[in-house]
Amino acid sequence: MQERIVSKIGNNVINLLSLTAKKIGKKVDFIKRRDKAKIAPDVFSKVLILGYLSDIKISLHGLSQLFKQEGVKVSKQAVHERFNPAAVELMKGLFKESFDQLKNAQSVVIELLQPFSSIKILDSSTIALPSHMKELYKGCGGVGPEATLKIQTLLDYGNGQIEDITITDGRKNDQSFKRHLEKIEEGALYLQDLGYFDSESLSKLHKNKAYFISRLFTQTALYDINGERLDLAKKLQKSGRFFTIDVFLSKQHKVPVRLIIQRLSEAAMATSIRKIRENARRHGKTPTKATLNFSGWSICVTNIPKEMLKEEQVYLLYAVRWQIELFFKLCKKEAGFAKIRSKKTDRILCEIYARLIGVMLLLYMSWPVRWEVGGEHELSFPKAYQCLRKRTAGFFKALSSLYRLKLFLKDFLSDLQAFAMKDIKRKNPATHQKLMASTGQKVLGVKLAPYQKLMWDVSQT
Repeated sequence: MQERIVSKIGNNVINLLSLTAKKIGKKVDFIKRRDKAKIAPDVFSKVLILGYLSDIKISLHGLSQLFKQEGVKVSKQAVHERFNPAAVELMKGLFKESFDQLKNAQSVVIELLQPFSSIKILDSSTIALPSHMKELYKGCGGVGPEATLKIQTLLDYGNGQIEDITITDGRKNDQSFKRHLEKIEEGALYLQDLGYFDSESLSKLHKNKAYFISRLFTQTALYDINGERLDLAKKLQKSGRFFTIDVFLSKQHKVPVRLIIQRLSEAAMATSIRKIRENARRHGKTPTKATLNFSGWSICVTNIPKEMLKEEQVYLLYAVRWQIELFFKLCKKEAGFAKIRSKKTDRILCEIYARLIGVMLLLYMSWPVRWEVGGEHELSFPKAYQCLRKRTAGFFKALSSLYRLKLFLKDFLSDLQAFAMKDIKRKNPATHQKLMASTGQKVLGVKLAPYQKLMWDVSQT
């Protein structure tokens, strides 16, 4: 079992960085007759991905040294000139292919999540860019940077993989983002922040037999079972600390949902008000009185029937959305998205795609040890990224053959088990442990069994 899984991971990695890179390079006409430095597309992409993985601030000189290791002697100037539109298309195409080629077939089994075919988390994060890129990637406005790009991300929590990433300019608001609705998975649960709240989008999820949990946009029209407009603010004034209501969302779409409402503590309310004021200030606005009045409540909206999920469990599941924030933190801190200092537009875009592919490779290769047997220990992706960074030179050499890559993967997974697991926190359990505890589950489900055997075998090597 160990050999089969490691072989599959190794094969997919080599195919992506070799065969697929060559195929895309030919399609985008990466090598042109006038090019002085005949750098093959697979060599170019591999050097960029592993170069930025090994050193988030790698220079043109550092890249030229890596090219030399691959048998291509080029100057710093030649590397600089190689960052062109064709190079951007190569890295962009390779990044898109990574979603299909670096995908795990199995997912962890947590009993609370069993009613759903998958758990999809939608969120976005912005990256500041040099001001000369403001025409290509407009900023968010207000006091922020003039040029920003936004990474719209769909994360599958069950298999720990990124299902899709779309790059837009920073000014495009989340509510207008609809790409995740192009292919809705029946039975899946979609978790999204308030910024994505849109009655039409939620209606489409519901009609396609998918589920959702979202915070409520309080200006949305709500109707009771008799079709009468509901005055939510008035109802909150007469309500207790925790209650739920069955309503219809919007007069046009009439989405049947549950409102699950909980009064916040004084400290949480103060934090909520501070965030509302700060967000309004960044956009040059002033929060309305109605918005501030609702700040004392946490209001979730879902189309999940109460027979499937209790009210308290809805809040527990919505908290899973935090996992995507860990992905963004990994991108910005470890992968260096916050440290892009290049000036040339094509080089910046190539850097972004190379860094993203590096993160995708980490998530894919480290999946077998994402959890220890039983689920007591969980992998720390920042620690895992640091382990991979230290081993980049070995990874570089291992890509020359499947045999070498399999040996590398076994040693790498062993290192992750020894040095990259999170510390156990009894007072503040991990997310998956809280989900398990809600149903009394003791160990992770049987679908993880093949990987459990892999973990045991790796620990013995």
